[in-house]
Amino acid sequence: APEHLDQNVTVEFNPAQFGFKRFTSAVEMLTADDPGYQRLYAEKNRARMPIKLGDFGVSDCRLDGNRLMLKLKFHSVAIVRLIGE
Repeated sequence: APEHLDQNVTVEFNPAQFGFKRFTSAVEMLTADDPGYQRLYAEKNRARMPIKLGDFGVSDCRLDGNRLMLKLKFHSVAIVRLIGE
């Protein structure tokens, strides 16, 4: 079986392809608060199931110029919102 390895990930983007001159920040969205989701479940009188990532997850999500850098725990995924101007 493959080892459970954490990964340092770097992805370089071209801001112009996203309609920006430059990126100003990157926000990890997988575990971020989601007011729309909270509102929907409040209307349906349900409780949101809590996410417990345990050993999984994303950390150290940051921008260095046009490069997005983050650390992924083994078998994790990331959803990142790039913000620019």
